[in-house]
Formats: sequence, structure tokens, C-alpha cells
Amino acid sequence: MAVRNFFDPKSVATLTAVDLGDDEVYRGLRAAADEFLQGADVGDAHEALKNLIKILKSSPTFRVEQPGQWEKYQALIVQLQWACVPILTDDEVENLFRKHLLFAFEREVDVEAKLGGFFRIHRDTETLGYRRLIVLRGLKENQEQIGREGIPIGGSGTDVAPTVQNWLRDYDQSTPRSRTRGVLAQEHYLSTGTKGKKLTPPQRDMVRRLVKLYDFLRYPQLPEEIVEPTGHEIPSRLISPQPDTGRGAAQSASPQARSEEIRSAFRGEAAVEATVQRELESLRRAVGNDPRRLRDAFYHVVRERNIATAVAVLRLLCERDELLAMLSGDEKLQQYLQAVWPALYGAAAAQRFAQSPLARQSVVLFIQYILQERLGLPEGEAARVGAQLGNILANKGHREYDKLAYYDVAEQTFKWLE
Repeated sequence: MAVRNFFDPKSVATLTAVDLGDDEVYRGLRAAADEFLQGADVGDAHEALKNLIKILKSSPTFRVEQPGQWEKYQALIVQLQWACVPILTDDEVENLFRKHLLFAFEREVDVEAKLGGFFRIHRDTETLGYRRLIVLRGLKENQEQIGREGIPIGGSGTDVAPTVQNWLRDYDQSTPRSRTRGVLAQEHYLSTGTKGKKLTPPQRDMVRRLVKLYDFLRYPQLPEEIVEPTGHEIPSRLISPQPDTGRGAAQSASPQARSEEIRSAFRGEAAVEATVQRELESLRRAVGNDPRRLRDAFYHVVRERNIATAVAVLRLLCERDELLAMLSGDEKLQQYLQAVWPALYGAAAAQRFAQSPLARQSVVLFIQYILQERLGLPEGEAARVGAQLGNILANKGHREYDKLAYYDVAEQTFKWLE
């Protein structure tokens, strides 16, 4: 067979059903689909998709004659569909989320990014809302299963199949519905009760991605370039009203109300904080007064990405001055950070840490690295936890670490203090 460029839709269009029976052709198409899935030209991916479907339809007997190959090409069609979500039809997108969501999760597809492109193409207010509902409808009808054991919906005691549909039903009944529902709330859902414990780590990660996607759709923080031209009612940031010279100025928040808002934001969601406190008490009993066991617990929870437990460990490290002791005395940790930080934060930051591991900037960057890079917290959530840790360190007498982060009242989020 002549060498073909499988990235070229015109080359794919010349294939026949006979060609599709050749494993070399399949491998070439699969390699091209892998590249398309990583963000290569969406238009070419869509043309390749249409041509592949056309070839398969042209040979009704292919499915019967080569069932193994036919199955592989059906999976390839799904892969190409995920590659070009932004330009699929509404029905195609809904079908992907109804039948093939786990395919995307297994292949580490950035589903939110794909949907972002889909929404950007349909910019007007009404259409954007409609298409978000299309995706939600597909999710809520999805019968793919995550896990093997049944789950009790909302603590009802009656187990149902662990389908995507039922996981979302249970999440809605077990978690307060709020626009501020974030990563810690999602982690809290998985860490309470027995549901999360029945899952393998890959299954647990799938449920974590599922509820994150669900909240992305239900409570979107849409980019300004999408929102502002449309006047969509959901703002890109939660911005407090700005004072004016009229009636609005008189109704602006009082200093007492603003202080309470900041305190409430600092504490976070009550259910999540309760989970962290339980983990903290359990941790105190488990490690006792042994600093080595506490450090071992830290490395373990960071590897496992157990967010609630990791926050508890970080608090205890700060309470016992072990965080600073680790940074100044753990040579392996120092060598590791000096190796990975240049690519993340630049050579100057790594050099500064090597020279002064307890400098304020080095400590802030370490906390950022753990919370954002290793645990995957969004910046606002990570900065909130950072503010709490800075407060603990300051209360221990390390005043230089006070106010590692602050609450931006206008944008209603925490930010790192530069």
C-alpha cells in the first residue's frame, strides 16, 4: 500500500473499506486521531471524521465480515468526535455526553476546554444557555457505570447502580447547591460516607472529574470575552456592586457586613471545614508527637491528592513548626524543589529558595506549589488555604508569614499577596 498522510483529510477520503481492514491503516488513523485529540486542527479532524463515517457506510457488510476492525473504528469515530466537539451538531454533542463520557475521562481529554470552544462558537445568550442544558441533559441520562458496587442516593439506604446519572443525583442530594461550590466541596463529597471508599483510585478520579464537570456546567465562571458581548446573566467573576452617587451608594454593604463576608470566606464551607477538622483530629492521634510520621503523612497525602487530608496535614505541620523545619532541613525535599521549580517559576525563584528556604517568598511559593501544582486546587481556593496557614504561622510567632494571601472584596476571591 502506498504511504498515506493520515493527517490530510483528502488522503483519508481516498480510503476504501478494503483499506480499513489493513492494521497499518488503522494504526495510521489512530495516530492521527491521537494528535487531533491533543488539539491539532479541529477542521481537519472533522473532515477525517466525516470521511471515515462515509467509508464505513459505503460497505454495509464490513461490520459482519470484520467485526473486530469495525469495533475499533467505532471507537476511533468517538475519539474524533471528542477532538472536534466545538463544531459538532447539538445532537452529536449530547450523544457524546450521554454515551461516551468515560471514553474522554480514560483518555485524559480536557472536557471543559472542549466545551469552552463549543460555547464560544454559539455566542448569543439564549443559544449558550440552551447548549449548556443540552450537555446537562446528556449527562443526566448517561448510564455508563463508575464502580461496581451500588450507591445509596442521598443516604437513602437503598443502593442503585453506580451510573453517571445516579452519581449526579446523589451529588445533588448530598451537597448544597451553590455557585461557590468548589474543589474542596467536591472532595468533601467523595471523602464522606462509604461511597468513595468503594472506588479504586482511577474510579474515584472519574467521579471527581464528573462532579467538577457538572459544577462547571451548572455554575459557570464564563470568560469575560464570552459574557460581556452577550449580556448573559451569569458574570465571569462574582463582583460586588460598585458604589455610585445615587441610591445604590446608600445601599452598599456596611463595614460590619463586609467584615462578616471576609470572615465567612476565610472559613469556607461549613461541611468542608468539618471534614478537615475530623481529618486533623484523626491525624493527631495517628502521628502522635513523632515529626517523622507527620512528614511521612504529608508526602503520602500529596501523592494521593487527598485534598481534605492534605489541608489537615499542612495545618498540623504549621502548628508544630514542622513546615519550616522541613524546608530548612530536608535535603531531599530541597534538591527536588530546586530541580522542578525552574520550569514552573523560573531559575531565580529556585535560586532564591536554595539560598534562603525560609524567606517569605520561598515559603509562599512552596505552599502555592503544593496546593495548586500537586493538589490541583484553583488559585482562589489555594490562596484561601494559604491565608489560613499564614495565620497559623503568625500565631506561632512567625509574623513574617502573616497575610500570605488576602480576600479581594470586589472580586470575591482570595489572592496571593505578592
